[in-house]
Amino acid sequence: LCEPPITGHKCPYRLRSAPMVWDPSRIAPATWPSALALYRHIEDRNDDFRPLRQLVEHVSSRAYAASIFCATSGTSLLVAPRADVEWARESLRIDVDLSGAIRFVHLDPQLPKPQTSTCEGPTIVGAFERFLARSRWTGAPRGAVG
Repeated sequence: LCEPPITGHKCPYRLRSAPMVWDPSRIAPATWPSALALYRHIEDRNDDFRPLRQLVEHVSSRAYAASIFCATSGTSLLVAPRADVEWARESLRIDVDLSGAIRFVHLDPQLPKPQTSTCEGPTIVGAFERFLARSRWTGAPRGAVG
């Protein structure tokens, strides 16, 4: 349920019981519209999550949204090139770190270690578009720069 509780509000998100950080044992595959609803809900309680909501809103409006997939874990967004990936091993994890910066962690079993980068909230869409342009994910916008 929501924290703090709102009288008469039936929260569809179990924010009290769900960890607020990345938890590989609690990954929930999602649709882009359901992820957008989640991040709108979280943003209502903590403005630090506005960039994640903006990113999901951006992706939802793009033609390539049908060819990339998402999941959530706590407040982290996971993105992958296929719906059947092992999310904890083969995805791009995007979350807000304690300083408020946006952290991208690319998990790929073919890489010796996760590839990590950060950006500030206002640049999240451009950073994500650059990642897609560099990736070999099907349906990613080629040559996109943000």
